[in-house]
Amino acid sequence: MAHPGRSATRRLPSVLAFTTALVLSAGACRSQRTEPPPPAPPPASPGPRVDVDSLTGRVGVKPGGLVTPGVGPDAALMWSEGTVSVRRVGEDRFADATPKMQLFSGDTIWTGPHTEATVALADETLVQLAEESVVVIGNRAVSADPASSAALLYGVARVSVSPRARGEGAFVLSVGPALVAAKGTAFAAGFVAGGAARVGVEHGEVEVVGAQALDKPVTLGPAESAPISPAGVVGPSQEFKRDDWGDWRFAAEKSADLTALARLHSDRLVGGEARLDTDYLVLQKLVTSASTLTWKAEENTTPKAAADYKATATERAATIEGAYRVALEISRLTSAALSDAFVLAELRARHAAELGQPIAEFTQEIAAAQLYDKKLQLVSAIYLGPLRSAYYAHTARGRARAASLDMPPPSFAQVKLVDPPAAEIAKRVPAGLYVPPRLDSMTHLHPLWQPAPKVGWDERLTLQPVMPRQGSWYAAPPRVVEARVLAGVPTTPPGPAAFPTVAATDPTKAELSFLVPPLPPIGTNAPETP
Repeated sequence: MAHPGRSATRRLPSVLAFTTALVLSAGACRSQRTEPPPPAPPPASPGPRVDVDSLTGRVGVKPGGLVTPGVGPDAALMWSEGTVSVRRVGEDRFADATPKMQLFSGDTIWTGPHTEATVALADETLVQLAEESVVVIGNRAVSADPASSAALLYGVARVSVSPRARGEGAFVLSVGPALVAAKGTAFAAGFVAGGAARVGVEHGEVEVVGAQALDKPVTLGPAESAPISPAGVVGPSQEFKRDDWGDWRFAAEKSADLTALARLHSDRLVGGEARLDTDYLVLQKLVTSASTLTWKAEENTTPKAAADYKATATERAATIEGAYRVALEISRLTSAALSDAFVLAELRARHAAELGQPIAEFTQEIAAAQLYDKKLQLVSAIYLGPLRSAYYAHTARGRARAASLDMPPPSFAQVKLVDPPAAEIAKRVPAGLYVPPRLDSMTHLHPLWQPAPKVGWDERLTLQPVMPRQGSWYAAPPRVVEARVLAGVPTTPPGPAAFPTVAATDPTKAELSFLVPPLPPIGTNAPETP
């Protein structure tokens, strides 16, 4: 079956497992159905072309992939059976996945019908994908404490979160515009066309926040689930004793007003990208201020300068903490835009006669979502990653982390720092942003990669997901002919590429309209974890 934006795909045999143990008796996912899908609709009209120059001027980056020589991947396709495609960051075409394929932040993975796949992240967290599901690999630099993350753009995913290592942040999964934070647990999440989402916990505990109340997390424990409305409101917790994800997603998409549904996602996409533009201005101001304050601290480290260092400590720490808080919000908005853009593109591909023209009006915004994804990766690599050294040296929490990781003492180590008052951070950032839970693990169960995963970490993994409760965590309902929206509905062949074909570039050499002074050398740069 052809998919918009995909090259022709092929089946990947189950021997893609790194070990025979990964035939996933622990992660079974049944997607066979008793009735064949209806025939594919005729090809959609090409639609309007993307104005690449206008898009580049707005977002601040050009189309084209990224290469990161000398570092390991952020994730790897550990096992798959069925049709799996990958879209590299900065590109607009999906291509065939390959065995043991290395994945980097911003890359998108898409499973086809009757398909299952498992992705291993650099922190040894495993993400299992049900059929017709899409995830994006997150960037480890958007949080002050390094941590793997991911985003579910559409479909259903199950996550076996690895126990947190010493100095590691919470694992965060974006689910459409919502966020789920966990420190070591097994949970699943779903997101469907129309904006409804759901989170269900099997073991452990998670925090869930919706877009309407990011500063009011809801805690879910074992065998609890919660719905998240299209408006971004987390509903009351419910019993979650049965893994009914297949029934849930197909019931949610069984019937819908397609025009209203397309309008909802297009309105969210336009609004979300406008917020991204605004929040990038805030982040640029914060990172510029953090860089300036750090230069002042590092240029004169004599004992006589200690008084000046202490006088500016609160401002410096609040600025650094605020930058990471805004970075997480930008990451959330980027994932939400990618999600809305994916749903809109697939609605047009599967319902061309009814939705082709209305959705064509948002061709620029759909393409922009992919460039905002690239922008996040560039800003993270060039600015947020290096900013972590200032976090370790010039914030109280960062110094505690640095000490637990056996890093060298910072400049002005004799000056005791305290956490900046919440009000000091609040006045520098947009109101009501999410703050992930602070974790204080003293274990070291897996490497805490600094600044990036080491080459080869993905070559000998023997990980297995947490055992499902009922033998299979996902089973598709047999009557696919009842599908009305996306899942189970045939698609059309892809149209012409939106972006020109250009060679991939190193992030440090890519063009980026985000000008911030570089940070000074700081003696507490973390050593690489062996």
